[in-house]
Amino acid sequence: MKKYKTSPARELAESVSRFLASFEADKVPQGWFTSLTLAPRLGIQDRQAHNIALRFLKAGQAEKRMFRINVGCYIRPVPHYRFTPQAAKALGLTKRKP
Repeated sequence: MKKYKTSPARELAESVSRFLASFEADKVPQGWFTSLTLAPRLGIQDRQAHNIALRFLKAGQAEKRMFRINVGCYIRPVPHYRFTPQAAKALGLTKRKP
């Protein structure tokens, strides 16, 4: 199988983007989860984790905030969720990571 060559200019542009993204991204405080980070902790798919987070948000047991994080080589605003202590305990988030 052939590997595709990229131009040196393109490689440089991607390298610069990744480097600058590390300085422009927000620092996410501990206790905030995205759907993608929540899913493996709960042992479910990411779409199910998103639906669960929305249900807790609707019930007033979670808080939603957008953080700009590095996704690939771009910085994108991604929703993060923080749960109340009771909700975190119900979800099993107070236990250590597996």
